[in-house]
Amino acid sequence: TLHVWAYRNPGSGTPPVFLGTAAYGAARGDVGAIFGSRFIPSGYTLQVSGLAPGPYLLVVYARSTATGTFNNFRMVSVTG
Repeated sequence: TLHVWAYRNPGSGTPPVFLGTAAYGAARGDVGAIFGSRFIPSGYTLQVSGLAPGPYLLVVYARSTATGTFNNFRMVSVTG
């Protein structure tokens, strides 16, 4: 499970917005080319609406089914 959060002005005290859980199964031809065609549907997607325009830091938390906890996170800066 991947949970996606949007942080507006990180460090400002503005609370993050939970954008949702990314859906699994999007086509990734690049992954399939490296690991084989059975891995083509290994991407994630999430459609977002309702955020005010401006810069955000998107943070993705991955939940491990082995431990039942949220582990590693990745961040990317975007402007919408």
